[in-house]
Amino acid sequence: MRLLKSLENPIESRCLRVKRLNLFKALEDVMALISEPIYRVILLHRNLEPLVIGSKISSSFDRYARISSLCILFAIVGTGITSSIFIYNYVKNVFISIVACILISICVVFPLALALAIAIPSFVYSNRRSLLEAKFPLLAMTLSLLLASGIGIAKAFNELEKRFLEELKYFDLEVRMVNSLIRIGIPIDEALHRVSYITPSPSMKELLVGLASVARVGGDPATIVNSIMAGYIDRYGILVEKTVNDIGIMMEMYLAFALLVPVVLGSIAVLFLLYPIPMLPFEALMFLTIFILIPIASITILIIVDTMVSKLRV
Repeated sequence: MRLLKSLENPIESRCLRVKRLNLFKALEDVMALISEPIYRVILLHRNLEPLVIGSKISSSFDRYARISSLCILFAIVGTGITSSIFIYNYVKNVFISIVACILISICVVFPLALALAIAIPSFVYSNRRSLLEAKFPLLAMTLSLLLASGIGIAKAFNELEKRFLEELKYFDLEVRMVNSLIRIGIPIDEALHRVSYITPSPSMKELLVGLASVARVGGDPATIVNSIMAGYIDRYGILVEKTVNDIGIMMEMYLAFALLVPVVLGSIAVLFLLYPIPMLPFEALMFLTIFILIPIASITILIIVDTMVSKLRV
């Protein structure tokens, strides 16, 4: 009897797992069916495909569209239920609350959620572009040394993935994608062109296109890498000079603001002594200026300067 019970328990647990998996699969199919119209709308924005892949948000645009459609559906349903309950507590009318819920979900939540699903890849793509541009010299120098040793372009990218990927982790998508395309039989020049289409870094794009041209017509790939690196250094010097000038201008504006605030407050204090305003006491104005306006201006300047400097970090 104990043996029979011990055999029945695994069978029952296995049946429960199968039922649970079937239930989850049925729920997944139902959610996919309901979100199908939203999925089709997102698929219309095919220009997002290189942004989605190049930003490393998802491995394919179709997968991102499917996940985004489900998130938008959850946002619509959640907002609709919450708004309907909130409106019903005020109007005590089921019909009005349902109509208002549908209008809010379709006219407000859906456009905002769709805009957010479209904007996120662009934002992440832009951030990754700044990061790759700052780290590009490390990749260029490593690749130049490998090519100068006499190995081919395909072998050089294979070595990058095998031996240097830990140091070049920011370029793992591009390096692995080139090697994957070569392994499945795509010519090296076409593989480099495909990866240049999705990479956010202009320097990386220029490097891949130049190597693709060398692979197609011949030439010295190390020379191409060195020339691209020289152009990158020139552009970087110009960017540093421009950033320094912009930061100097912003600091001058902040200094002028900091010097003018006491003068303006003193003038206002004199005016308030001569012509007091009952609805706006001078103490409230001082409080707003010292504890709200000046800290907000300082924090804003610091965030802007930090964003500008972060683009230059290597």
